[in-house]
Amino acid sequence: MSERNAAFDFRQQFLAAESFDPALRQKYQLEVKAMFEHKLTKMHRLVYVFTGLLSIAIIVLFAVISFQLPQRFPPLARAAFGLGILFALGWAIQSYRIVRRGSVKMRKDPRTMAALVWVFIVLMVTINMVLAGRAGDRIWGVQIVVNSLVFLVGAAVFLIGTIVQQAQMQTQEKLLEIEYRLAELTEQIKRPAS
Repeated sequence: MSERNAAFDFRQQFLAAESFDPALRQKYQLEVKAMFEHKLTKMHRLVYVFTGLLSIAIIVLFAVISFQLPQRFPPLARAAFGLGILFALGWAIQSYRIVRRGSVKMRKDPRTMAALVWVFIVLMVTINMVLAGRAGDRIWGVQIVVNSLVFLVGAAVFLIGTIVQQAQMQTQEKLLEIEYRLAELTEQIKRPAS
């Protein structure tokens, strides 16, 4: 692994020493920024505003429900409402940041959204499985587990899709970098020797 790090360090030093035409560098940086930061359209802005407002409504709803639950309500099921409040709070904050910024940062925001969904679903499925094990009716317990697994598969697909999207964007960035380096080399070759 240390050989790989040494090779990477050498590559970075070599690339840093290479001169880059300022106009080409600026064009490259603008294209990379455009690739990794998508400005919100009016429709997307409305979607994120709606998501934020819906998240706040869910926070209020779950808070009201959790305070009105009977005393004998299972503590773990009560904790699920608290987890739902935290999840909705995370979405409200994420939506607010995106709307305030006016753009989606493609390196960070999709990963944050996927992580929110994945962690929430995994914890909810775990809670549901524990509650299903304690259920008096085994058929009802199996139904809870099967329904929970459907959500787990959906969250896994969302997470994998985000990972693939991030890898694709990194590949596009590297290809763009290579393209501009080739353009710079072509320009250097065409220049008359002084």
